Amino acid sequence: MTEATPHRARGTIAAILIILGLVLVPIGVVSSAARTLLTDEDAFVDTLAPLAEDPDVQGVVTEGVTQSITDAVDSLGLPSAVTGALEPLVEEQVGEAVASDAFARAWQKSLLLSHEQLVATLSADPDSALTLTEAGGIELQIGPIVAEVRDRLVANGSQFAERIPDVDRGILIYENDNLAKLEPVYNRVLVVGAWSPWVAAALIVAGIAVAARRARAAITTGIVLAVIGIALCAALAIGRGVFASSLESTIVTADAAGVVYDALASRILWPAIAVAGGGAVLAIAVAIGRRIRRR
Repeated sequence: MTEATPHRARGTIAAILIILGLVLVPIGVVSSAARTLLTDEDAFVDTLAPLAEDPDVQGVVTEGVTQSITDAVDSLGLPSAVTGALEPLVEEQVGEAVASDAFARAWQKSLLLSHEQLVATLSADPDSALTLTEAGGIELQIGPIVAEVRDRLVANGSQFAERIPDVDRGILIYENDNLAKLEPVYNRVLVVGAWSPWVAAALIVAGIAVAARRARAAITTGIVLAVIGIALCAALAIGRGVFASSLESTIVTADAAGVVYDALASRILWPAIAVAGGGAVLAIAVAIGRRIRRR
């Protein structure tokens, strides 16, 4: 066996380890973000809670809540004169409620309820209030918001507001034919999201450590990491338009969809930027260090 054989073997092993680690990097970034949103109730609420102050989102919620209350009032069998007089009052109170500080609290309750039901659905909980059909859909539960509007109507002296029943329905915020496929993927996301970032890092570090030419391996790895991070950011930018177009069949406007997408995508964007920046720093630092040693 020549001296070049072990050297070549180390290079091959290092390349395999680094390539496997680099492949896992984007998987780890996306699955880790998804796992956090699915398992961490506080993270889910913290991510979407600021949307309560966005005018586009408020407009969508106002329309959905007004329609829900109007439908509920119609089901009471009240005289048409009463329902006709109540509808503009409901619309006014919904608008005021959505613009008030109380809406932020009701919005958080809606997010908590939506998160609980989404997780229950994806984990195949038979008691879930949501189901994933062939049509596919995710809804924002608006029961707490309707209750807030009803309380405001009662406080303003509306005689019939107390008869508005609790509403167990939601606003369709996403619909996709492939959404039903998410249920079997749910458990995989929980597992992969937990270990893939750490395995990716371990494989990359091990690959660089095994490499016969560690500096070159580190520089190449850093450059590829930077490219991966930039590619993830570009994919998120493209995905914004795709997400907005997928909501054309719902009451969610393109502007509101963009706001929601940005909030959710931020969980991936910042790790992607960190990957790109970290890769660039690694490549530059090692290159500078190697040049200094050669002097």
